[in-house]
Parts: sequence; C-alpha cells; structure tokens
Amino acid sequence: MSNSFFQFKQFRIDQDRSAMKVTTDACILGASIPVPVYGKILDVGTGTGLLSLILAQRTQCDIEGVEIDEQSYKQATENCQNSPWKERLKILNEDFKKYNPPYKFDLVITNPPFYENQFRSPNPAVNVARHNDRLPFKELLDHSKELLKPGTGLLAILLPGNVAEKFTWMAKAIHLYQQLSIVIKDKPTSFFFREIAVYSFEVPKKIVEEVITIKGNDNRFTLQFQHLMRPFYLHL
Repeated sequence: MSNSFFQFKQFRIDQDRSAMKVTTDACILGASIPVPVYGKILDVGTGTGLLSLILAQRTQCDIEGVEIDEQSYKQATENCQNSPWKERLKILNEDFKKYNPPYKFDLVITNPPFYENQFRSPNPAVNVARHNDRLPFKELLDHSKELLKPGTGLLAILLPGNVAEKFTWMAKAIHLYQQLSIVIKDKPTSFFFREIAVYSFEVPKKIVEEVITIKGNDNRFTLQFQHLMRPFYLHL
C-alpha cells in the first residue's frame, strides 16, 4: 500500500485521495527537464500536484495544473496551498481537452495516462489516471500544441519505453520535434523503463540523449540520481 503522504525537503504531498501517487520517475521528470526561469507552465493531469510543486521550487513561473478527477483536484489544491509557492500555483478541475485560457504557455508538462487496451482496475479514478481512452495521445498532442507559445514553447512528457517512439512520430506529424531524450533505468544492467521526451517547434540538428540510472548494482542510489534529487528528497 502506498504511503498516505510523501515529505519532500520544501513541500509535502498528501496522496490518500488521489489515484496518481508519487513515483520516482515522475520526480525525475520534474527535476531533470529544462525549464524557463519566468513565464507560464501548464501541468496536464496534475494528480497530487507533484510536478507543479517541483517546478515551483525550480522556477519563478506561474504554474497551472489541470485535473479532471475531483478528488485528485481537491488534494492537489490543498498540497499547493500548503506550500511556500501558493501565490504562483493554481489547480483547475477541468477536462484538458476543453481547457482554453486566453494566454499561451512556455512549458506544458505531463505524466499522462498511457495504458492502451490493458486490464482495468475496479477503481474508476485509477483507470482515468492510467488509461488514455479519455485523453488519447493525438488529442493530448494537438491541444498541447495549441496552448504552447508559438516558436518558443516546450512540451515535456513521461512515457513508457515501448510507446515513446510512437509518440515522437505522432508529434512530428503535427510539426513538434523532439529535442531531448532522457531514458530512465532502474540499474546499469536494466533495460530502460521510461523515457522523458521534450519537444518544440524547432527542427533539431541532433536530439540530445541522456541516461539516468536510479540505483547501482549494489542497490544504492547512484551519485547521478543523488545529485539530481538532492534538492527535493528529504533523506539525500
């Protein structure tokens, strides 16, 4: 059973009412991607508010989180209101596909529901958080592109390794091009299980490729992981 809360150095995530719990790969997503210092960030499917809070710690941006599940929305709102950055954080209980603010974003970030045609949970909220039938990749891409600042906006997403290539081809079809690939491995000898992909409107000369390995073969956190997560994890 997941813990009911996760204490970070500068904020706390209560997660007993949210279907999307704190995960290591989501923390890596928030900690590792390039971010604007100022501007506007959109967190799609914010869940507990985890990514919004990590990015609030890293930047001076105004950050909005969109969450369709009411209980997750309420919990994310409370987590953000209890943080040091509540003035820059806003959580909305909305369907992302219908979200149309009068401004554009410097960064859209998402840890989206990505399971397709797989076994379902008896909990409907878990299915919304994990299965993409309510937010298919095509609709996620199309609407994210509409909300990005033309020319300079970035889209950052966390995906399983077996669907990342498909997503990149779909992005390219609407003229969003991958700039950065960060693959996440549990151990040096493991196959990567997640990819962080960053897209923009610019065709890159070369995609920047990185590998983040969480633990060494001795089962201890790698120095690379410790350096990345030390600003956030309480016991690093």
